Amino acid sequence: PDVILIATGSEVALAVEAAGQLTAAGRKARVVSMPSTDAFDKQDAAYRESVLPAAVTARVAIEAGIADYWLKYTGLNGAVVGMT
Repeated sequence: PDVILIATGSEVALAVEAAGQLTAAGRKARVVSMPSTDAFDKQDAAYRESVLPAAVTARVAIEAGIADYWLKYTGLNGAVVGMT
């Protein structure tokens, strides 16, 4: 993918809509629904890399709640759309 959109709960629908718009604009977008960061973090490194490849640094987390937590998954080149 060119960009990874990460969301949970009701924000997944927003991520899917955004991915559709990105796809229509010629970008390859992946939506990652991450309802449990604890469960994701417990997976082995190969699985985590398959979901969030290190080579894809264009990442956006969509969060209606506390946004700062998602920086762990978006990295310094990514962004979080949410409240602070």
